[in-house]
Amino acid sequence: MKANNQIAHISFGFESLDEAGICTEADGMVSGLTGNLYITVVPIAIGPVGTAGTIQYQTAALRALLSQRAAGNKAITLSKQISAAATALMLSLIADGHSVQDQANVIAAGNIVLAQKIISSTGYKLSKTKAPKLHSFDAISNAIGSIYAHNPKAKKGVEAHLWRVGITTAKGILPTITKLYVTTEASIIINSLPSASIVGIQHASVVSAKTTKIISGISLPAKKATPVAASKGHHPVYSWTTADPYSWTDCLYPVVL
Repeated sequence: MKANNQIAHISFGFESLDEAGICTEADGMVSGLTGNLYITVVPIAIGPVGTAGTIQYQTAALRALLSQRAAGNKAITLSKQISAAATALMLSLIADGHSVQDQANVIAAGNIVLAQKIISSTGYKLSKTKAPKLHSFDAISNAIGSIYAHNPKAKKGVEAHLWRVGITTAKGILPTITKLYVTTEASIIINSLPSASIVGIQHASVVSAKTTKIISGISLPAKKATPVAASKGHHPVYSWTTADPYSWTDCLYPVVL
């Protein structure tokens, strides 16, 4: 399958923060970039605080203005100064952020785990990774410690989806210990998985008893939903002697980022 999300991105959500929040983000970035092993140069220098134009200088200047407002100064000119200082600091953080993002991805050379590690080390926050659209049964790891799996619905309407998941030692070897997850959606995200682990995952689906006729002992091909036998009252009926009544897909083995 074609690789997905091989470029790590920074979250530039500074406009949603108040002035104090922007200062806090600047503090984190200064702390992260000070002595950073990967990123040593950014367009807007992080310091020192006594040098005009640096991140530390702009942060200190904004905090000085905020302290005046906290002391009761309600002058319109002060409000304008605060707004201008906050905007200037935010733009500096964005400029350095784009540089960090580009450098991290160049250093990582397509290794998204390393790129995310570098970005996180600088104090910048990673943007949330959107789950990609998958058009057949597939499972990938598109975020650190997480896998995303999807299988198209076999039948329109009410359908239950079963996911058999376990960690294995190598691709092609079925997990010896598995967990079963049941969803009403044809997609699932499983997180808190160990990084670099190999996950074995299979999918099966069943048609609601309300949407199927009274059937017994019928199993459809792996890519189709398994119709559940139903009583006259439309209650699902299973036989205790049937080892596994579901039609499972082949096992996929995504490697966790």
